[in-house]
Amino acid sequence: MSRISLIVAAAASIAGGCGRGASASDPDAEAAEVGHPADRGTDGQEDAGSGDREPAFDGGAADGPIGADSANGDAKSAATKCRSDCKPGACQPTPLVSGLLSPRGIAQDATSIYFTNFNADTVMKVAKAGGPPAIIVPRRFPSEQPYGIAVAASRVFWAAYFRSYIASVGLDGEGLIMLVPNGAGYATDVLADEASVYWVMPGGVAKVSREGGPVSGVVKGHPNGIALDPRNLYWTRSSASGGAIMKADLDGGNAIELAMNLVSPGAVALDDANVYAIDDGGGSVVKVSKAGGPVTTLATGQAARTLAVDASGVYWTDGAGGSVRRVGLEGGPVSMLASGQKMPTRLVVDACHLYWLDEEAGTVMQVSK
Repeated sequence: MSRISLIVAAAASIAGGCGRGASASDPDAEAAEVGHPADRGTDGQEDAGSGDREPAFDGGAADGPIGADSANGDAKSAATKCRSDCKPGACQPTPLVSGLLSPRGIAQDATSIYFTNFNADTVMKVAKAGGPPAIIVPRRFPSEQPYGIAVAASRVFWAAYFRSYIASVGLDGEGLIMLVPNGAGYATDVLADEASVYWVMPGGVAKVSREGGPVSGVVKGHPNGIALDPRNLYWTRSSASGGAIMKADLDGGNAIELAMNLVSPGAVALDDANVYAIDDGGGSVVKVSKAGGPVTTLATGQAARTLAVDASGVYWTDGAGGSVRRVGLEGGPVSMLASGQKMPTRLVVDACHLYWLDEEAGTVMQVSK
C-alpha cells in the first residue's frame, strides 16, 4: 500500500487563496471530448450500481442545502476572508492530500474535508488550511471499502460497500455507532440531516435514524443522482419512457415529477429555489424550479460527472476532459477552473474554494474560485 503523503499549500493558499506564483489556466478553454467515462476504480473493479454511471450526489455548498457532501456554515463571513493572488477562475489547482487508494466520497464542514479511502479501508479528514491528513476510522476488516460519506450535526456518516454497513463517528473519530451493522445492501452514497441517514443501494434508497434502529425504504429503483434539503428528497431516474427529476417527502411520500422527458439525467445539486442536474449522459447541465416548471439548459457539449452549486454558479467535474468547470446560475459562458486531472469525481464547494477527488491520481484537490 502506498504511503499517504501530503503536499502542503503555500501560505497564501492556507489563507484561502491560490498561492503566490500560481500559474493561470485558460478559463475559457473547452474539452474536445464529450461522453461519460466508465465508472471503475483504480483496482479495475466495477463500482456499485453497475451501469454507465455511478449514483451522483449533491456536491453542496458549505452554506447550502443539506446533501451528501455538504455541511452548514457561514459563507458570508467566510467570503470576506478569501484572499487570492490570481484572477478568479484562473488559479492553479493544488493537492491537499496525495497517495490515496481510489478515494470515493467527499464531504465537508466549515474547517475540514472528509473523505473515504476506498481500497485502503479507511475514513479520513484533512484541514482546509492544510496540514497532515488524519485517519478517523482505521481499517477494521479486510475489504470494507468505505464509499459514500456525509457530515451533519457534528457526526461523520459513511457506507461500507463490501461489508454492507452504515456507521457514524464524531468529527474526531470517537464514539463509533453501527447504525446498520449489516444488510445495507452494497451501499454506495450517503446523505444525512439532523434526524436521519439515507443511502443508495441496489433497488432504491433507504433511511435509518442517526441513532440507529429500524431501516425503512424511501425510493424504489436506482436513482442516478440524489440530493436532500430540510423538507424533501430529490433524485433523477431513467426509464423507457424518458428521464425525470423527482421530488418527494423525506419518507418517500407524495413523489412528483418536477421535470420529464429528459434524455439520461444524472447528478443533482440544490440551492434554495432550484434543482440542478446533469442530463444527456453528462452532455448538458440543466435546472428546474423546486416547484416544477420549464427546464432551463445552462450548458451543453459537456462531459459532466458530478455537480455542486453555490450562490454564484454551478460547478462540475468533466470526466472525459479531466477538468473542473463552472457556469453561471442563469447560464452563459462555461469557464474551466482546473484542467489536466486524471479522473476528477466528487466535489464540494465553500465560500472560497472548490475541493474534489481525483480517483485515479489518488488525490484530494483544491482550487480557488
